[in-house]
Amino acid sequence: MLRHTRQAFYVIGAGRHRTAGPRWITREGTVTTIRSKVARFVTREEAQAFAEAHAITLNGVTRSIDREAFTAFELTVFPG
Repeated sequence: MLRHTRQAFYVIGAGRHRTAGPRWITREGTVTTIRSKVARFVTREEAQAFAEAHAITLNGVTRSIDREAFTAFELTVFPG
């Protein structure tokens, strides 16, 4: 039986686009709608430090640190 595993990481959300859906921050500090390109962090502190280093203002509404689960496939497409 095929088993789908998921692994949770902290990500920096960048709000929602009205047609493209949720947006996130990449390792380059840019915005993307592609989940496999999202910058993933093991701890909340790593995500906070990344945001500070890239001058990303976290306001809890349009920019926030969230925990999201990624499938094994998403992790292999762009290991990030």
